[in-house]
Amino acid sequence: MNENDITAETNDVIESQVDNTVVEPQPTEPVVTETVKTEPVKPTQSAEDNSRYARERREREKQQAIEQAKIDAIISTVRINPYTNQPIKDAVDVAEYNTMRKIDLDGGDPKADYAEYVAREKRTEQETLRKKAEMDAFLQQDAESFVSKYPDVNTDSLFNDKHFSLFAGDKVGKVPLTELYEGYKAFKENIYAQARKEVEAEIVKKTAIANSATGSASGSTPPAQDLYTFEQLQNLSDSEINANWEKVQRSNNYWLSKK
Repeated sequence: MNENDITAETNDVIESQVDNTVVEPQPTEPVVTETVKTEPVKPTQSAEDNSRYARERREREKQQAIEQAKIDAIISTVRINPYTNQPIKDAVDVAEYNTMRKIDLDGGDPKADYAEYVAREKRTEQETLRKKAEMDAFLQQDAESFVSKYPDVNTDSLFNDKHFSLFAGDKVGKVPLTELYEGYKAFKENIYAQARKEVEAEIVKKTAIANSATGSASGSTPPAQDLYTFEQLQNLSDSEINANWEKVQRSNNYWLSKK
């Protein structure tokens, strides 16, 4: 009898046992009605969150498939562990073979050094997990603290800000996010303040040059619609300068060329 016949016969036996099983009637117990507290409805996840979770799930599944393919390849090609002369049947055997092979390649004795090597790897793994747990706890507490202080700041947008990434560097995860964000804001404000001082200095300089050359406030009328007059440049607020920086630069360059 071949393997297919055995499988078919086994399936027939299982089905026969299921069909001939007598189900005894169970005594009916009184139904007790309990008051169930209604849990508050949890907020639904955003489309952005769903998309991110889907990407992460696909990446995990991809990595799992790759690892399984590696295991299957070793089982089908190596077959026998040359260090133990035992067949390689599953993932446990594959892990043992890989470890012994690494010890061998490192110049050790695959059998004599195996236990010590595995213990050392286990301690390293536990230390890695401990550090990861500490980091996860720090990031969780850090995120809660930041959101509590700056609820209107979108952290995803913040981390996608290339200027913030350059400013923060490798400090993310080591320095509290609140401290990094406040430092970044102060840094930008200093840059804008310095830029404003430079603009104001150029305005004063070109105004003096223009007035000495013409004897009047010849800049009261802009030479083009996309330029500011002297008076307009002097009266711009920080937010207006930031929002119209290119126009400010064009105006500066124009009036400087008139000296």
